[in-house]
Amino acid sequence: MIENRRKGVLIVFIGILLSALNLRAAVTSLSTIFAVVAKHVTSFNVTVAGTLPLIAFAVFGLLAPLLVRKMSYELALFGSMMLIAVGLGTRILMPTFGGFCAATVIALAGMAFGNTLLPPLFKRYYPDRIGIITAIYSVVLAVSAGIPSIISTDTATTLGWRFSLGVWAGVALLAAVPWLFQLLLHRDQMLVFKTTGVHHQRQQRYDLKLTLSVALLFGIGGMLPMYTMINWLPTYLNTVHYSSHSIGIMMFLYNILGIFHAIIVPIIMERMRHPYSVVVFAVTLQVSTFLGFLLLPQYSWVWVVVAAPGQLTVPAAFELFNLRSKTSAGAAYLSSSAQFIGYLLAAIGPVLFGSIHSATGGYTYSFVFLIIISLLTLIAGKKATRPGFVEVATRPDRVHVRKRLRVVHTAHSHA
Repeated sequence: MIENRRKGVLIVFIGILLSALNLRAAVTSLSTIFAVVAKHVTSFNVTVAGTLPLIAFAVFGLLAPLLVRKMSYELALFGSMMLIAVGLGTRILMPTFGGFCAATVIALAGMAFGNTLLPPLFKRYYPDRIGIITAIYSVVLAVSAGIPSIISTDTATTLGWRFSLGVWAGVALLAAVPWLFQLLLHRDQMLVFKTTGVHHQRQQRYDLKLTLSVALLFGIGGMLPMYTMINWLPTYLNTVHYSSHSIGIMMFLYNILGIFHAIIVPIIMERMRHPYSVVVFAVTLQVSTFLGFLLLPQYSWVWVVVAAPGQLTVPAAFELFNLRSKTSAGAAYLSSSAQFIGYLLAAIGPVLFGSIHSATGGYTYSFVFLIIISLLTLIAGKKATRPGFVEVATRPDRVHVRKRLRVVHTAHSHA
């Protein structure tokens, strides 16, 4: 029994690593070869293809807790990896943009479920190592966003765009294997978890203020400014006369430097009772970055380096999913709620930034918009980092109470 438990913990760890590798590949492997794919897929629309992942992550992420009311986390994650594999494997065969999008949505659904359901497993399998597991997960997530974007262009040139996109279906199939082993190794436990989990989630009530605070910390503190920078920073740097080569290096730095705070932040936060200082530090860096780009664009290399640690609210939110919950169900609830709001804001942010730029003819008010958003993070972060849990005391089920009173009354009558 103990040996099976140890095997299970190791298998889940491998499953987490391989699954995390698949949670961004469908997006970043495509974005760098939009122009190539557009030549072969009828009516290809870059705007729709770029926005679709964020909407899908928000919507399907919100639905993820419904899955674990009907099945175990392990079975849900096995299904998630299979969805990714099927979606990525079939979209390269689609000749029209409609079919391409439909297959992509299948893959994105699997990625969204993985985004939401993986963090709660940290609490279930590694309750004493949540910080280090979150750090490792965040690093692999960053790598999964970076590697496909680096190799997809060269792969598309040498082996074709279909191979460049389709190869990630094989990685998803590989990630499904540990979850299948875990299901086979612990069939009885998986069944027990499923039946008890349903009853627990129906009775549990959650703190909406804390939920909203964590969600806004993840959304306005991390996802909105990050995706706005990813979408608009290259255009802005071009207007202030940086070369395409320099812009490419800056964007690489912006993404790769995030790995360092992804390692450090979860481990530090696990040791802090009130980690609000982490939020203050992140906001300080963000505001400094936006002011720097606006007032001193000639030092943009510096602001890119400063901007990267400003994203630390993302791994901080991942850590809070577990720190602010008592159970895996509570962590899943926080994760799905935060990612729903976070990815919606990530989709809206670049649009608002661009709309303000178009309306004013410059970038001043667009960066002011980002500064205001960053300052609002201080309010959300205050509540999100305060000690407490999202689960609140549940009220006894009325039917159950009525039955107990009836039993007590009957007992007294017989007495």
